[in-house]
Amino acid sequence: MGFILNPGRRAVEHVFTRVPIDITPETQFYLEGKKLNLLSISNGVGTCADLHGINMAVLSFLSPSPDEKPYFKFPISCQGSVLLRRLTDEELEEEKKSKWYTGQSLLVVEGLRPIEPPSLTPRVDLELNGRKTSFVNICPATSWSFA
Repeated sequence: MGFILNPGRRAVEHVFTRVPIDITPETQFYLEGKKLNLLSISNGVGTCADLHGINMAVLSFLSPSPDEKPYFKFPISCQGSVLLRRLTDEELEEEKKSKWYTGQSLLVVEGLRPIEPPSLTPRVDLELNGRKTSFVNICPATSWSFA
């Protein structure tokens, strides 16, 4: 499942909106006019997934290092997409108030949906669907850089 393991997959399943998207090497994703990177495809297989057979695109303003550029076998059919990001300072302060927070590495996933139905053009403009959640990052990817 690439960068998304069990806690992340559960988070992805919690926030996504089911909208089929077919991804080719030419597909480019944008959120509020800013280009997103395709980091991973969260596959709906194995014990990490409650929703089996549903692939979801994991997008981010994060960039993988050139040494760890993900490999994708195109075309890819996904049933939704999510934004992977760090917590904002405000979100981190809220987490610190929780009796469950012990300084662990946290990431946020937010659900995305296309503004227009997916078409044959390679550009997909997305918007947040209003659902987000944080999860413990059990696979720290220290080589990611933030744009």
